[in-house]
Amino acid sequence: MKRFFTSAVLVFILTFPATAQYVVIPDTIFRNYLQQNFPACFNTSGLMDVNCVDLWWVNDMIIPNMGITDLTGIEHISGNILDCSGNLLTWVPPILNFSEINISNNQLQQLTFWGSRINCSNNLLTSLTINSNNVHSLNCSNNLLTSLPPYTFTWVGAWTSLNCSNNLLTSLPPGYEGAFTINIDGNQFTQLDFSGAYNLKNLYCRSNLLASITLPTGILIDRVDCSNNFIASIQPGLKISELLCSNNALTSIPYIVNIQKIKCNQNNISSIAQSPTNYLDVSDNPIDCLPTLYNYLQYLNTSNTNITCMPNQPFYISQTLPLCEPVGSGSCETFPTISGSIFLDTDGDNQWDSTEVPLPHWVVQTQPFNWYGVSAANGNYFIHADTGVNVITNVLQPLSPYYTITPASYSFNFNSMNVRDTANNFAVHEIPGVNDLRIALFTEPFVPGNTSAINLNFSNIGTTTQNATVNLVYPTSLDIVSVNPVPTTQTPGNISWTFPNCNPFYLGQATVFAKVDTLALAGTPLAFSANISPVTGDSVPSDNSVSFTDSIVSSFDPNDKHVDKITISPLQVQQSEWLYYKIRFQNTGTYFAANVSIVDSLSSFLDPATIQVTGYSHNYEMLLTQHGILRFDFRDIMLPWEAYNEPESHGFISFRIKVRNNLLVNDQIHNNAYIYFDFNTPILTNAAITTVDLTSGESEPVSKFGFIVFPNPAHEQINVVSSSDQIQFIEVVDMTGRIIKSVNGFSSNKISVNVKGLDSGIYLVKVNRNDSYSLRFVKF
Repeated sequence: MKRFFTSAVLVFILTFPATAQYVVIPDTIFRNYLQQNFPACFNTSGLMDVNCVDLWWVNDMIIPNMGITDLTGIEHISGNILDCSGNLLTWVPPILNFSEINISNNQLQQLTFWGSRINCSNNLLTSLTINSNNVHSLNCSNNLLTSLPPYTFTWVGAWTSLNCSNNLLTSLPPGYEGAFTINIDGNQFTQLDFSGAYNLKNLYCRSNLLASITLPTGILIDRVDCSNNFIASIQPGLKISELLCSNNALTSIPYIVNIQKIKCNQNNISSIAQSPTNYLDVSDNPIDCLPTLYNYLQYLNTSNTNITCMPNQPFYISQTLPLCEPVGSGSCETFPTISGSIFLDTDGDNQWDSTEVPLPHWVVQTQPFNWYGVSAANGNYFIHADTGVNVITNVLQPLSPYYTITPASYSFNFNSMNVRDTANNFAVHEIPGVNDLRIALFTEPFVPGNTSAINLNFSNIGTTTQNATVNLVYPTSLDIVSVNPVPTTQTPGNISWTFPNCNPFYLGQATVFAKVDTLALAGTPLAFSANISPVTGDSVPSDNSVSFTDSIVSSFDPNDKHVDKITISPLQVQQSEWLYYKIRFQNTGTYFAANVSIVDSLSSFLDPATIQVTGYSHNYEMLLTQHGILRFDFRDIMLPWEAYNEPESHGFISFRIKVRNNLLVNDQIHNNAYIYFDFNTPILTNAAITTVDLTSGESEPVSKFGFIVFPNPAHEQINVVSSSDQIQFIEVVDMTGRIIKSVNGFSSNKISVNVKGLDSGIYLVKVNRNDSYSLRFVKF
């Protein structure tokens, strides 16, 4: 029926055409546009026929920035979109028949329109009339309006957007608050009651005279920006994703559900409730204490506040502020803390006597919350805990395995915050008679004409006192500038030192500065080797020597992070492979850097409890916090600046750490670090990335239990071969202990198992013979 009616109307129109009615189009530019696009609608005299069928629906009329001064005739044209922005219009006839109008950037003082979407911004409007009941988008910003027309719209669709910013408005007629997005920036509102704005998603009310604002509490609002007002409080119970309230009169921020960003700088805030935000700016406020911070907070600004410590250390934040302690943190609520000392108990009485030495850089770990602490130079450690049961389960020496620790653990049960448990000391006892010396070799980049450092770090990680000899072999093409300490012998290409009476835990260092010839070519190899003796009787002689080949470079980034392995295999993951990292820094400023700090947010794929420092350029202090935030502080080193003493302007720290054994193929261990020179803006290093890769194709060796699983990793099938007893049955078990597959062995010594349908990951193959043992394999 509808199709018949439409056809009938068309037949009527075509059979009985309307009588031509001509009007003058006074604006030459507008007339020329119409004549070019609708030539059939004009007579030879340049008059437009208002009954011309081509004008009944023109779809889009796009005529911006053409210098048009008069739109007379537009009232006879119908279409979808009219864009006449950026012209010289001071008046327009009523625009009746376009659904969307852009008449912005003209010189209009008043406007009457029909339609659903209107943009009349950047005019001189003092009067606005809307003769439409289906408006759902209005932009009248940057005008001189003191009021908006009454809201009489009855359209049942979404009222999507209202932008009346930068006018002279003091209120909105009822109904306008139903828009999804409202922008009333730059007006003269003194209060705002949007408690019934249940469609509200975004509110912008910056730079008004607002003393109060009321918002709906039953909905989630994406963004509220009420900056630059006089608002004294934020109502509780709101659900907001982003709250931007800078430069107001706020004294506190309440708890906000779903909050992701809080920017409340330049207020009078003294307290802020704990919220799950990942962005917090409280700068330029008199606040003294922060709440417990969200673990995944990514941005924190506390400049120009009274905040002197952090309540906890979020994973992504690299702050120079220390963690708050119950003593000395004012009224700040803090987590419970555990402290004590770690010492070498030479007389075996488990008591720290005055003659017994403290042990620095030992890692202390609590469970189940994974808080970490590191003993300082005086042997004292300090570790945050949480309410509830905490157990110190690990006390790990950074280099040596030749010791026992008493007691094996401590257990605590904290019922409240602001509690400190002290004197939890650990006595370390030597396993006697162990000889074990270790050496490491590091170099700075070698650039033609520049002087670079060759660093030797060596240690006695055994339990006997030894007389050590250290020897360095270097390319004779390098010119030696200086050697520290003074060597025992020095010949071209060879330098030796003697270090008598190296006690257990002895850490030694030697530095050689060498200059590269100005004419040396980039890429030229430079071979180095170093060793420490005696080797005879050493428990691990393989770490008594080191060698590698460097090469001359033309330029380099002086602040960077390097990892020794770009890829590792799934088998290396299973075996918790060591990764060796080196972080280099250089003072490129204009004065000495008294203190340098490095903050490294370790990847969650690394085990913080296994951290071992392998080399360093300056004496350091190490901190390790919850979630594996690693920090090295080089205090009072007075690092010279590059132009003053280029060779001495460099420094580094190197360490090794184990990967966790639950990584999957294509997982990436992504690490970078922040380097702080005194109070300057930190430098972010490059990312050091290691990828779990199948291409190495390493296979599982025959196990000590007499069977092998291959291929490993596997995609479709694994083979299990027993070298002795016949296999009764096999179980494939995932890492939660759930049996995924069970296969009968039929008393054979070789079984194939289809694993094609398994998800990628690490599994156990449990082989049941006359005995029962398990091996891991990786499914990809």
